[in-house]
Parts: sequence; structure tokens; C-alpha cells
Amino acid sequence: MIKNVSLIGIGIMGKPMARHLMEAGYNVTIYYHRDPAKMQSLLDLGAKCVTDVKELAKDADVLIAMLPTEHVVYEMLIEGGIMDHAKPGCIVVNAGTNSPESNMELGELLIPRGFQVIDAPVAGSGLQAEAKTIVFIAGGDKPTYDKLVPLFEAMGKDCIYAGALGSASYAKLATNTMMAINYLSFSEALTMAVKSGVDPEVFVRFTSGGGAQSAVANNKIGRILDRNFDPTFRGDLLHKDIILASNLARDLKLPLPMMNLAKEMYSMSVAEGYGAEDYGAVLKCYENWAGITIEK
Repeated sequence: MIKNVSLIGIGIMGKPMARHLMEAGYNVTIYYHRDPAKMQSLLDLGAKCVTDVKELAKDADVLIAMLPTEHVVYEMLIEGGIMDHAKPGCIVVNAGTNSPESNMELGELLIPRGFQVIDAPVAGSGLQAEAKTIVFIAGGDKPTYDKLVPLFEAMGKDCIYAGALGSASYAKLATNTMMAINYLSFSEALTMAVKSGVDPEVFVRFTSGGGAQSAVANNKIGRILDRNFDPTFRGDLLHKDIILASNLARDLKLPLPMMNLAKEMYSMSVAEGYGAEDYGAVLKCYENWAGITIEK
């Protein structure tokens, strides 16, 4: 039975995930070396915080990694020595968005040593993580996945089994590509409407009644009008994901012109200094071109 869960990557997504696990009765250990006081809310709920990464997984039945890139995953789990000191039989759940190949390579390194590896990226942002409405999709050994279902249900609203290790990451890259393109289409239409003199709230209300209705529009319009671009999902991380998707499309010999345009748009957004803001800040590029600010 899984009881002890360790997490690395206690940020926009990882922090609420840790909280939900504790609320579900799991013993949670986190790694946070910068300023443990920032994790006080988790400590108050009973989390154990270690500042030596080698101590993170020594008692863990499951180690969840919510890290920004596959290079950081390798650096922490392999080079950093986490798995050298992990509890025998520990299940590694890589919940970040990484290339399928990197997850399969992680499995090749760890499975022969007696560990299991599951790639389990999520659909949803920090707001959905807080609300426990994220959806997990997982790839790897099916009996191992079955053991993890209660954990996924403690952190989100649904979990889906995709197949072999790496398969979930293919789905996640396609999903983030779709999300990026959707938001850009909304940004272009919104900019055109507002530049023409249409009230932005009127525009979104109108589009919600037809084929152009969009969850992206409904979720983002309030934050746009409040000029709130605090990150729920950073723009530079979405840009990273689209680059991974572009590499996949290249390997598949698959032309995806809309994805390539999205990659260039988010590259521009990062170059303009918006990368650390919410991915929705790419709208500022359109505002700059149009000479307008979209607000209430």
C-alpha cells in the first residue's frame, strides 16, 4: 500500500498537489532548498521538508517529479543522487511535460535497478491544480498505474491510462500544441475586435454562443481585463513544450504549419521579456502591434 509520497518541484503545480495529497491522508515529504519558510503552509499541514536532495526519497513509496525540463529531471534524479538513496521499489512519477524519449530513457536507467517509472503529465494550469480539477494521463506498467490511481484521484478530477511508457507524453505535447494555437486564435480575434471599437466583454459573450466558443477565452478574459498576467503556466515553459512538439513533428515527417507559427509567436513573446509571465501574456505582442491595451 502506498503511504509515503515525496515531491520535487514545489511550484505553481507541485505545491497544491502536495497539499491535496496530505488532505487525502498521505505522508508527504518535499524538497525545497531555497527558503523553507515559503513552504510553511505545507509544513503546517504536516509535510516534512528536506534540504538535502539525497534525503528526499529514502522512505518514499512514490516520488513525484514536477520539474520544468527533462534535463532538470535527469540532473536531480540521476546526477543528484536521489535514486541512489531511494527506497527499494520506489515508483517514479514524472508529472512534468518532457519528451517521450527522455521518459523512456529514464525507464531504461531505473527499471533494471528495481524501480518503476510512469510518465504522467497533466492537463490544466496552476489554477486547476489548486481547484483539484487537473487531469492526469499516464504511461508505463499497467499494474503500477493501477496502484497510483488513488494518488491521481487525490490530486485531480480524472486519470487516464495511455499505454506504454512515453505514450502519455505524446498526448501531452499534442494537447499543449492545441492549447497554444487556441490561445493565439483568441488573441488575434480579440485584438481585431477591440481595435475596431468592440467591448472585449461583449465580444467574448457573443463568441460563447457559436462555433467560436472557447474555454481559453472564457478562462482568460477576466485576467486579461484585470491586466493580471501572474503565471498559472509560464510562457517560456509553453514555448519549451512547443519546441518539443516541433521536434516530434520533424521525427514523424509531419508538416504542422499552425504549430510552427505558434512556436514563432511564443519565441517572440519570450524575446519581448514576457516568458516568466503567464503564457497569456503573448497577447501583449498583439497589443503592441495594434497600439492598444485590452482592459475594462
